[in-house]
Formats: sequence, C-alpha cells, structure tokens
Amino acid sequence: MRHHLSFSISLITALVLLLITTRFVTDIFLVTIFHNLHLHLAIIAVISVSVALLIRFNIFGVIVLVAAIALSVHGYMLSQRYAVEFSQAPGQTFRLLSFNVLGTNFEHAKDIVDEIIASKADVVNIMEARGLTSDLPRLFAVYPYRIGCGEQTKSCDLMMLSRFPMKNGTVQSLSSFAYHRFITARVQLPVGDVNVAAIHLTKPYFDSYHDEELQGAVRMFSRLTGPLILSGDFNASSISPDMLEFLKQTGLKAATRQPATWPIIAGSLGVPIDHIYIRAPLVFRHIQRIADNHGSNHYGLVADLGIPAP
Repeated sequence: MRHHLSFSISLITALVLLLITTRFVTDIFLVTIFHNLHLHLAIIAVISVSVALLIRFNIFGVIVLVAAIALSVHGYMLSQRYAVEFSQAPGQTFRLLSFNVLGTNFEHAKDIVDEIIASKADVVNIMEARGLTSDLPRLFAVYPYRIGCGEQTKSCDLMMLSRFPMKNGTVQSLSSFAYHRFITARVQLPVGDVNVAAIHLTKPYFDSYHDEELQGAVRMFSRLTGPLILSGDFNASSISPDMLEFLKQTGLKAATRQPATWPIIAGSLGVPIDHIYIRAPLVFRHIQRIADNHGSNHYGLVADLGIPAP
C-alpha cells in the first residue's frame, strides 16, 4: 500500500513537471498556465515528491526529485534574467503606484482613493478604474493631469494620473479582444521628462491575444526614446516565455525581488502577475506591495524610482 501511494504521488508530480517542460518546445496558450506557475509548481513538486519518498523510497521518485530541483533552480534563474538590484545612487526620486482595483469594487472606492492619496505617488496607473467612479473627483483634485475616464476615452477602465503635466498622451487597443488598455505619455517631472506607460493585458490562456498585445507594446516602445516606466496587470509572471521575450526586445528590467500580487488568498506566496518595469537610466530604489487589497482581487504596487545624477 505504501509503495503504491509513494509511486502514485511521484507519477502525478512527474506529469506536472512534464507540463512545465513544454515551455522548451511550445508556448501554445493551452499550457501557458504551467509556464506562468513554473517556479511555484516546481517548488511544490520538490515538497510533494519528498513526502512520497518518506512514505516509501523508490528510484522513480528520486529521479522526479532531481528533475523538480533542477526546474526550481531554472525557474529562479529565469526570474532574475532581466532583473536589476535596488540602487541608492545619487539622484532624484519619484514614486509610482500601480493598482488593478477591480471594476465591480464600488464599496471600497473611498478606501482605495484614500490609499492612493496617502501614498503621495507622483504618477498613478489604475486598472478597471470604473470601480472608483464615485470617488474620482477626489482623485482629480490631487492629480490634475490624467488620461482615461473621460480624458481621451469615453470608457473608465485604464487610467493614468499625474501630479505633473503630461504630453504626447496616447490611448491604444493592443488587440481586438480588449479596448483602450494601453496608455503612454511623457510626464514632465521636475527631474526631467520620463516616458510612462500603463497596460492591462488579456489573460494568457485566451488564445494568442496575450502575445499579440505584448508585441503591439514592443512596436510602440521602439519609437520612444529616453527613460521608460511600464506598469500594470500583465496577468502573467515575468518567467513565462512571451514575457521573457518581451523584456528582451524592449530592454525593460524588473526588480530583483518582485512582490506577489495574486491570488489574494496566497499572500506573499502568490504569483507576481502585476509588474513595474523600467528602462535605463532609471533605477529601482524600493518596491513594495500595498498592504491591503481593499476588496480587489489583486494587490497594488508602489515603487520609488530614481534618475541617477549625471
């Protein structure tokens, strides 16, 4: 009985690992969930097959354990491929907040707006902003410059807010699946102009839309010169194949430690699917998750970013 249980756990674990390894041969949307959860699933596999070996030693389980450890290491290495360390180099610092507030989250609108204002962020990117409809006037009083929710769009979905003037603002649809979920603008910060972009991508298991939208963003960024910040809800981890290719093509970097933002119930053990990426000469000074999700199905992120002194 113990032998059968141990072997069964090892076999199921091996099948999960096999699905992870499909990333080496295909990025078809049917298996992207396993690619996005690569690191988490590999670590769980190490734990589960270790339990199996404690129940009853078997050679197959040992092989699976070695494979699980190897994939765990590989997943971590992927997470650091396009990551940069935090820097306290001399220069000016500004703050960006990014938060998918959930479009039906009307009852927590006041608390979310209080959180945004209290953050003292210079630039705020909000996804599914219609959830804040009742309290938007308070936000507009603090952030006089905006794109979205009546400014260049009729809908209230993706929105960019700024304490400072913005120019060359654009709102685009990256695919036919979702509209007006990509905003770019040049924010005139006291330290100089910085390109800021906000994005909300389609879930990666909805056909090939996710990759199509990323490639649309690549084309747009190729026309932007100078410092660049991109934040939003990518519905994917940075280690999925299309995200890695996106970072490679754009030169964008993640922080070496990316806070988990989803699912809420998992807390710090969740998956980073909301991101803040930067392009040189910008640096990360600090990044953290908003402590309270305020009824959203995502945690928000706040980052202090710097432009090093010449």
